[in-house]
Amino acid sequence: MLSQISSAVRSSSNSYLKSIATLSLLLTATLRVAAAQNLDPAEGAGEISGAVFQSADNRPAPQVIVTLKSAQGGVSRSILTDWDGRFTMRGLPAGAYDVIAEEAGYAPAASRIQLNGSASNVVLHMRPVVGSHDPLDGATVSVRQLRIPAKATEEYDHGLRSLAKNELSGALKHFMKAANAYPSFYEAQYHVGVTQFRMGNREEAMRAFQGAVDLSEGRYAPAELGVGAILYEAGNSNEAEKIVRRALEIDDNSAEAYGLLAMVLFSERRTNEAEKSAREALLRKPTFTRAYLVLSDVHASRQEYSAQVQDLDAYLALAPNGPERARIVKARQFIAHKLSEKVLQAGIPER
Repeated sequence: MLSQISSAVRSSSNSYLKSIATLSLLLTATLRVAAAQNLDPAEGAGEISGAVFQSADNRPAPQVIVTLKSAQGGVSRSILTDWDGRFTMRGLPAGAYDVIAEEAGYAPAASRIQLNGSASNVVLHMRPVVGSHDPLDGATVSVRQLRIPAKATEEYDHGLRSLAKNELSGALKHFMKAANAYPSFYEAQYHVGVTQFRMGNREEAMRAFQGAVDLSEGRYAPAELGVGAILYEAGNSNEAEKIVRRALEIDDNSAEAYGLLAMVLFSERRTNEAEKSAREALLRKPTFTRAYLVLSDVHASRQEYSAQVQDLDAYLALAPNGPERARIVKARQFIAHKLSEKVLQAGIPER
């Protein structure tokens, strides 16, 4: 009976797809607004929002810590980026702020913002820290980037900024111009897919993702995950699993790939494998909150409701102001209440 609550929690898990498409990737049936801290409006009426991207491939950086510090002192706040790499902080007084994005394995990305009006926007690019044992990694990226015409890069950057502001029509135009200026620009083609998906155009999104896969000769994991996420959403879990496993062959360190694989496996009722994949995602990114929703479903399917409550608590601790908060809080309260009733009535501990 308690397992019925799993369907309510699982519906919130569907929004995880959005991270796959933006990678953190991408896909959900509805666009979620970036998680923001609820701040006291009396502190100020200003707002700073933006997005964080990985510089190597320009894919969004989800669940990255962004810290905002007032240059004058007195204001210091931190928040996690959402699954599109976006963030918003509200209730800010006017003034200068340092915005810093930090993630293990990457050099901090920082920018100073002057907040004079009601809102300001910033885009940060995080560069991976290249170890001395592998000096060619950064050089390889640089050589490829040098081949991309300035016009294509400019349009691509404009597209990223528009996407961060959720200006979808503008973002799509910029990404398409970038792809036309440099036909091998698979990152631009991938982001055409991301934008098309957010606009509700599934077929166009799939074509764009597949185009990015072809252009990269199957070496760009985000594009593979975009294809896999659409297949999963369409109920084609068998093909989705094949695609996601292919993405993991490209990038075994992708928490997003393991997270999507966990969802696919759970949909096939392969709960033990789903749990393993969800934990693999958390090993790679301990702040990967969606993995806890998959674990919640796994534990609910086993009627392990105490463990399910712990999963939801972990999610809420990491994303206290996330878009699914109200639904998950309600689910958690329902489960906890029923557990208390069960213990009182039966006089035995729950499984």
